[in-house]
Amino acid sequence: MSIATPVWRDTWWIIWTVHTQGWSEPRGKVEQPSKCLLDTQRNKLHYMSQYLHKYGAYKYTNATFYSLHPKVTESTQCSSTHWQVGDRYGGYCNFTAINYNIPYYCGQPRYFDCTDWKQYGWDDVMYLDRREIYIMRAFSHALIGKVPLEIQARRYPRPPPTLPCHLLEKQYTWTASVPVGYQHMTLWQPSQCSNRIAKRRETYIKCLASRTIIFVGDSTSRQWFKHLVHILDLKLDNSAFSKNESKIWQKYISARSKKFAIKMEWQPHEHPFSGTPGSSISNLKSVQYRLDKIGANRTDIVVINWFLHIARSCDHNAFRKHVRNAKLAIIRLLKRSPKVEIFIKGTHSHTYKNEFMPLEYIRRFVEQVLYEEFVDLQNKITYLEGWELTESLENDKVHPSFHIVDQMVHTFMAFACADSD
Repeated sequence: MSIATPVWRDTWWIIWTVHTQGWSEPRGKVEQPSKCLLDTQRNKLHYMSQYLHKYGAYKYTNATFYSLHPKVTESTQCSSTHWQVGDRYGGYCNFTAINYNIPYYCGQPRYFDCTDWKQYGWDDVMYLDRREIYIMRAFSHALIGKVPLEIQARRYPRPPPTLPCHLLEKQYTWTASVPVGYQHMTLWQPSQCSNRIAKRRETYIKCLASRTIIFVGDSTSRQWFKHLVHILDLKLDNSAFSKNESKIWQKYISARSKKFAIKMEWQPHEHPFSGTPGSSISNLKSVQYRLDKIGANRTDIVVINWFLHIARSCDHNAFRKHVRNAKLAIIRLLKRSPKVEIFIKGTHSHTYKNEFMPLEYIRRFVEQVLYEEFVDLQNKITYLEGWELTESLENDKVHPSFHIVDQMVHTFMAFACADSD
């Protein structure tokens, strides 16, 4: 990790934090490496803020309405606030009650009633002209070439942490200073604690035996679910899910091992959810709803994540309502099942050259809202930081690669499990 400070025109001081001596080839990434860096960046920030103010979101979702014949349909855009879609369609449908009392509105269809809402999906419309798209995209997040450096040991080098991650007090996962970890030999190492759990199927089984692991979130938490299903050799309760079709995967999934009494579940969160167009609205349940279904005296492991599906489709005030509803359910859950372990899966970087949504800004307000809303529960909930991990491993995909998911899951297991033998 590094800190870059502008000193004069196109000259920057970069301070690298390193953990080993020897030769290294660090690589960097900047928002806009052209000569007009500051002017272009100001324009980009201007368009980003104006766009959010005007449209209320960087991305909309889509509602499909039909009545008697599924092939005779009408679609409108949806948002967490009503004024954009209301103005665009001359009225709106208020689906807040259906969305577990979390604000959600869709444009009023011309030929159907609001009660004819049957399906949802993504909507890729962005209201930008060519010049704005160029400014938002041009040279964004370009990688700097490798620069050979010799790293010399300090006189009093900082020793690596020895405290096992599962013994680290939970509140420290929320207040970790940068860098929260580092990549060494393509492996992610937390800075606060030592990952001592062996990356073996037998070790994972020993940790998770006779327990239920519940993931609630989007497709990136579904990646974690699928990864652990593969490692643990769990059997899917519905063989249709093995086809890996988009519409099939965007609904409740479960898998288990009868031999080791392991059950694992994944559940998509509430709207807004950018699912495959034509997905049934019955697929989605809120985080609050899912947590309230967990009974008393349980020892489950629960992993919750909110990121792009919700955060790019609303502002920070609307996002806060999602978190607050879930927080109330968490308090109720910990009261009736104090041995349940709760993890919040953080954001992840996937910026690449043609991306024009302000992912860094979205990430920052997501992390700020999560920190502020859970400030009085940070001693009971573990925060799994993911942005620096995916930045370090140079992830450029919305859905990280197998290797990166493997690193993320193994880090999660280090916090969830005792040391392996």
